[in-house]
Amino acid sequence: MNDLTDSGIILDLRAHGENHAIVNILSAAHGRIAGFLFGGQGRRQQPNVQPGNRVNLTLTHKIMSQLGTLQLELVHNPSVGVLHDPARLAALQFLCPLLARMLPEYHPYPNLFIAAAKFFDNLSGSEWAAQYVMLELKLLAELGYGLDLTQCAMTGSRDVTQLAYVSPKTGRAATAAAAVGYERNLLPLPKFIISPATAMPHEIRAGLQLTGYFLERHMEVWQYQPLHQVRSRLLNYFQNQMAA
Repeated sequence: MNDLTDSGIILDLRAHGENHAIVNILSAAHGRIAGFLFGGQGRRQQPNVQPGNRVNLTLTHKIMSQLGTLQLELVHNPSVGVLHDPARLAALQFLCPLLARMLPEYHPYPNLFIAAAKFFDNLSGSEWAAQYVMLELKLLAELGYGLDLTQCAMTGSRDVTQLAYVSPKTGRAATAAAAVGYERNLLPLPKFIISPATAMPHEIRAGLQLTGYFLERHMEVWQYQPLHQVRSRLLNYFQNQMAA
């Protein structure tokens, strides 16, 4: 037998048989892995397999080409304390299935894992929304679709504090001065993305629209309708916060 031992984050699970489940996990050292969990739909395992949970895991393969069997130990449940917060839950319910469908199996993304673990650890904190936008930017970068926010594409200026827009065609940034007359064709770049600042609701919404544009552009998984619905709830929350 071949055993794989790691820490990970539960992404999703699907029913397998009467009471079992196949669980997708973003692991620290091995990337996304999937395994068979005995009793995965049962009452005993239910607290362990909630999306976003941090777990210690052992995945045992009799034959490496076949699905392995999981053993899980719960380390942290980020949904505790935020079950009645629709925005935080929407972020959790969007991110986990997105990662489950986006990431190839057994391809390590250590930086993405660290960012995701930090986000879930701080989900009940006041800066969770800004961290979530930054996590989506990290996902785009890790998959080869990163935005160029290092300089103005039109002037070459490297003063990132002056960057204000992103081209939807190239993913490159521009300053407000350089973008005069082209603003309607560009995506706003919130200040908290490029410099330390407290993010207001309208900036969080702009950040989600920015990352959402490039996620939808590059990722076929976006066509999965339930993800659209959860994303809409998240955007509507910050729209309502702006109105308030």
